[in-house]
Amino acid sequence: MEWTPARVGEAQILVGTILFGTCSVLMKYCLETFGFNPFVLNGMRSLFSAAMLSLSSSKLKAIFPEGTSKPDHFDILSYFRCLDTLPSDMRHRMEKYLWILLNGLTGWCGTSFFIISILSVGASKAAFLLSLFIVFVPIIEIGLYYPDTSRVSPKTLLGVVLAFVGTYLLCGCGWQCANGFKWGDLCGILGAIGWASNIIVQNMALRRNYCVVDLSLSSVVMSCVLSLSVGVAVDLSFFKPYGIPVQISANAWFVVATIGVFEGIGYLLQALGFRHADPTKAGVLSGLESVTTLLVSHVFLGESMTSLEYLGCVVLFAGSLVVIAPPAEHVDDTKISSECKHAVLPTEDPDELELESENNVELKRMKK
Repeated sequence: MEWTPARVGEAQILVGTILFGTCSVLMKYCLETFGFNPFVLNGMRSLFSAAMLSLSSSKLKAIFPEGTSKPDHFDILSYFRCLDTLPSDMRHRMEKYLWILLNGLTGWCGTSFFIISILSVGASKAAFLLSLFIVFVPIIEIGLYYPDTSRVSPKTLLGVVLAFVGTYLLCGCGWQCANGFKWGDLCGILGAIGWASNIIVQNMALRRNYCVVDLSLSSVVMSCVLSLSVGVAVDLSFFKPYGIPVQISANAWFVVATIGVFEGIGYLLQALGFRHADPTKAGVLSGLESVTTLLVSHVFLGESMTSLEYLGCVVLFAGSLVVIAPPAEHVDDTKISSECKHAVLPTEDPDELELESENNVELKRMKK
């Protein structure tokens, strides 16, 4: 298999997905062991991610310079005419800030609605609802690029369906996922739309050759500020067991810092992958986070897995393989006709065909 930029991007997304899946397990451990408020925990891990990316930003920019992705002239800001009212001399600078704002908000909204959904309907159903971003990515992409629907191939759609079925089995929520509809369900769907939008926004922004390091750093900084603000505002009791955050145990700080570092590297790797990978493929590959979460929980936390969850892993892997499988080589029919002779049918005599071919050549000479 040839390692094209798209293949490298898919590999980067896979590694980032594994890191995010590990972070999900560590966050679950923090919530259950140390009693963190979910929003505050999200803000604190983003704080460590921002610190890690900012301290290494100069070296990372030297390794991953701007202007290395395949350009795409279509973007969502032009689609909704967001730049028409801006002065021409400020348009380029304001456009960059709008992309940064849009990227940070969509990612934070996806995470926040997912947290609310967990608190309302439980982890398994919330995880299934969030997995709907696998389906929403091609739907949004088809809607934006319509009538050009060739961007999402039938093979990719088959992979999306398999990934959706695999995630349903993997979440282990059974028929309760279809039993009634609550506000938490709506929050889970909104979280999936937020994540799907974030994948498409990142892909468009990076194809306009904005710095991948700046985009990742701005995203985690915005997540840190918004999450801490909401967490402290809605639940001040978070600070009561410890007095102030500095008095959190050393074990808690270590786990949160580990989550932050993993998240920062994962953000960067996924953003690097989005520069070249197709958004729908990136969405399906990101869906493998559920597999990583279950496997890591099984190995390190001793959580058992059911037969349906194992089946879900297999189906989800199959969907991912279908999506990233190289397309069948296109055969040029004109080249075949010029290089190959007429194929002999079962009812034809090869000797007669050869004689007929020689007669045709002789007739052409006589005409000349």
